[in-house]
Amino acid sequence: MHFEEGHIYHIYNRSNRKVFPGRENYLFFLNKVHKHIEPCCEILAWCLMPNHFHFLLQATGKSIGDINEKHRLQTQLLSKNWGVLLSSYT
Repeated sequence: MHFEEGHIYHIYNRSNRKVFPGRENYLFFLNKVHKHIEPCCEILAWCLMPNHFHFLLQATGKSIGDINEKHRLQTQLLSKNWGVLLSSYT
């Protein structure tokens, strides 16, 4: 996904199964959000439900910074970090 500084985005993901079966799963996911997402954008609101989540974010200058990696197309930091968070949780 391409982000632009100052713009607000609704990020969500839904599953047919429970993504958060218990309290510890919510806390584990929020810890990952704190580690990967919070440092590179403004989190305006969020809601976690058993089979999906919603986040309202505002992109910052750090969000849109490009990551240059050898074997990857140019990717913005926020986009990469969402991928890391989702693949590391599931």
